[in-house]
This record gives sequence, structure tokens and C-alpha cells, in this order.
Amino acid sequence: MIDLGGFMISRTQQVQMIIVIVLYSVVVVALGLYVKGGTGKDKGKLAHFLTGGRGLNSLELAMVTMTFGMAGGTMVSGPGLSYGRGFISIVTIFAGIIGVFGTFGNCGKKVSIVGRRLNASTIVQLLHHRYQSRRLVYLIVIGMTLFVIPKISSQLMISAKLFTAITGGKSYLLGMLIATSATLIYTLSGGLKSVARICVFQGILMVVVVAIISIREYTMVYQQFGSVQAAYEYVAEIQPQLLMADNWQPLYALGMALLYGWASFGQPGATHTALTYRDPKAFSKAIVISVICSAFIQLAMSGSSVLSYALNPNLTQPDYVVVYLSTTMLSGILAGFTIVACFAAVQSTVAGLLLVTAGAICKDLYKECFHPDASEREVSRFNVAALLVIGVLSVVIGLHPTQFTQLLNTFAGAGLDLVFAMPLLFGLYWKDATEQGALWSVAGGLVSYILFYAVNRIFPIFWSGILGNIHPVIPSMLLSLFLMVAVSRRTPKVPLGICEVWFSPDYEERFCHEYDLK
Repeated sequence: MIDLGGFMISRTQQVQMIIVIVLYSVVVVALGLYVKGGTGKDKGKLAHFLTGGRGLNSLELAMVTMTFGMAGGTMVSGPGLSYGRGFISIVTIFAGIIGVFGTFGNCGKKVSIVGRRLNASTIVQLLHHRYQSRRLVYLIVIGMTLFVIPKISSQLMISAKLFTAITGGKSYLLGMLIATSATLIYTLSGGLKSVARICVFQGILMVVVVAIISIREYTMVYQQFGSVQAAYEYVAEIQPQLLMADNWQPLYALGMALLYGWASFGQPGATHTALTYRDPKAFSKAIVISVICSAFIQLAMSGSSVLSYALNPNLTQPDYVVVYLSTTMLSGILAGFTIVACFAAVQSTVAGLLLVTAGAICKDLYKECFHPDASEREVSRFNVAALLVIGVLSVVIGLHPTQFTQLLNTFAGAGLDLVFAMPLLFGLYWKDATEQGALWSVAGGLVSYILFYAVNRIFPIFWSGILGNIHPVIPSMLLSLFLMVAVSRRTPKVPLGICEVWFSPDYEERFCHEYDLK
């Protein structure tokens, strides 16, 4: 037997789970290589690599958006945070479903329309055209890269912790390398088309596994306590804070809800999916599928973690709550499928972040700003190098795990929101938004966020007592908004022809390709 801090797994379960993980890794790599062989004449073009040729069907579109947005936080670190922090964490996590509406709703629709007009393959390309600014491209790509790497690291930590758990605590690096190498191989093999096909497999796997775990957990609760109410009464006796709304101070909880909800519109991986389809009917079906599946998984995984505490209040590693549930309630083979479902959530998110970040570095920064005459072959090679470098740096940072991985994930996610949310939102809906407004908004938001976050960590008593423990993202987001509006009102607007492409059904085609770079 292997002691994992509050629960045990048998050697037989261990071997069975490792076999399932290895087989899963082989399957996703093989599927990625198979899709590469079927990408057709455009398979060497970077735009096709990044958007899948805008040919995703409704199921692919739904699963890509769902899995890009949920990540390992939904399957592992989110339940771990709920296990340690209680219902207040569940409330804020479930707010993430709003992000699906924000991404797929009016914002996503308009991103898709403008993207087709510009034939854009990245969100940075859209912003480049909207604000006519090379300087903004520099700032966005640098800020994006700085926060994407720790976000990927947080995902890889999740997979490494899972692998460490089932191997007895000795294979953290190996678990990280397995998840990273498999993801890099299938992402590099066929780009978004490969990732989308695998996301369908991964998304269905997650839904099925979550349903099985939920049924088994509630069965155990009824067997041990007789009712869900009795289980919560037991938690109230031994750890009442888990059931309290004031476990987080209101302004901190509001910031977390903002990050999981509306601000997920600013996540480049999720918003990028609006550039991957042509058929509006596929878009409508994808909304329904993604919302239903996301809501079910979010509620089932994070919403059941307090019940997990009732079943076993002695876990020393909160992020092991899913491992505990699967190995206690299921056979080794089924427990293995639970672990690979968690791997799937990690890998899909990592694949999306790798695609959009490397694409922005290569297409928007390297080619558009520095080497406009670079060949397709040269840019594609640079894209491969960028993917590998980002992957390696993420692994290096991930070698130092944190107790609550979800907190690192939200830190990095907030940084990405401050890079994208205001320029994209105002660019889509406010004709008067200017280059200088966008520059000041992004720079001011990022600098203030890093400063506020540092003060929060270094002087927690001051931050909590004087400022009500407000989440650092709230004042930073407000400052970013203020700078966008205030500076834009006092600086020159972009040319009328550019605005017509973004805001009018009648526009001149030549303005879709015109850049007044500064």
C-alpha cells in the first residue's frame, strides 16, 4: 500500500493507473499524427495551423472552448481549493460559466465577423489592425508571454502532482514531462485541427468520468451519513468555516468571481476560438453544448469537494482530492481513466495557450513587425522553436510546486486579462478607443497589478486590514479601464476607414489590409 497523506492506494491500483496513462498518451499522440496526415494542401501554412482553416464543426468548437477554458483547475486544483476553502470558493469558481457566454456571445460573434474581414488568425492581429500600432503589439506579446508561461506551469504542476500521487511521491518531474511532451507532439503535428479533434475525445472523456465520480460520491455519502444534509452537519461540527460565506473577505471573493467569470473573455485561448469557424449554425450549436458541459463539470467537481471533506477530512494535499475519490470509489482501471481525464483538462489548456502565444510571437511580432518578407517555411520553423522554448520554460518554473496550484493559475490568468480585456472590449465597442489609450491601459494595468500583488503578499496585514483584502485585480482592472477612457479622449483617433471595418457593414476592402505602423 502507498500512503498519500490521509488515504492509501494499493500497488495493483498503482500499476493499473500507470498503464491507463501510458495508453492514453499513446492514443493522443497517434491521433495528433493522424490528423497531421489529413490537413491537406494548407497544412504548411501558419494561418491554417493556428485556426484549423476555420473549419471546426459545432462539436469541435464546443469542446475546444470548453476544454481551453476549464483547464486542470476545474478537474484538480479547483476541487482542491474548494476542499481547503469551502463553499465560497465553489461560488466564485462556478462564476466561470459566465465566461462561456462572454466568449461565445456578442463579443465572440463580433470577433468572428471582424476576423473574417481581416482574414486574421490571431487576436493580436486584430488588435494590431484596430489600433494601428506596432508598439501595442510589442507590449501585448511581451505581457502575454510573461503570464502565459506561469499559467502553463500551473497546469503542468497539476499533472505532475497527479502522477506523483499514483507513483508514491517519486516522479514529479516525470509526470510533468509526460504531459508536456505528449501535448507538444500533438500540437506541433497538426496545429488547431489536431488539438480540436483531441479535445473532442478529451471533453467526452471528462464528462463521462465526472458523471461516474459524482454518482459514486453521492452513493458513499448516503452509505456513510444517510443523507447529504447529515454530511454537511458533520462538516459544520468539525470545520464550520468551510460552510461560511465570510471565509474570504467580500472584495477578495468579488475579484475571484471576476476572474472566473467576465474576465475570462480576456483569456487569449478562449477568445481565439472565435476565429476558428465560418458556419453560424455550428456556432449556435456550440454555445449549447459548451454551456451545458461546462456547467455540469464545474458544479460536479468543485461543488462536491465539501462532501469530500465529510468523507475524509484528513487529506494533507488538497489537490489530491480527485485522486482520493477515484481510488477509493473505483477500480484501478476506472481510477486510471479519472486521472487521464484530469491530464486531458491540463493538456487541452496547455495546447491552446501554446498555440496562441507562439502564433502571436511568430506571426504578429516576428513576421509583421520585424521580418515582413519572411517565408512561410521560415515563420513555421520559428513557430516550432517558440512552442518548444515556452514549453521548456514552463517546465522549469513548474519544478517548484505550490500548495494551492489554483492560486498561481488565477494570478497568471489575471495578468492575461489585463493584457487583453480592455483593448479588445473597447476596440470592439467604442469607436473612440485609440492607440495611446490602449498602450496606457495595458501598461498601467500590468504594472499596478504586479505592484498590488506584491504589497498583498509582503504586507498581508496592511492589505487585509486597511484595504479589506481586495483582490489586486480589481483596482488594476479599474485603473486599466480609466486609462483607456481618459487617454483615448485626449489622443488622435484611428483613421475612419479602419473604424468602418470594425463598426460598419459598409467598408472598403483596402482598409482591411492597411496598417499605419508606428
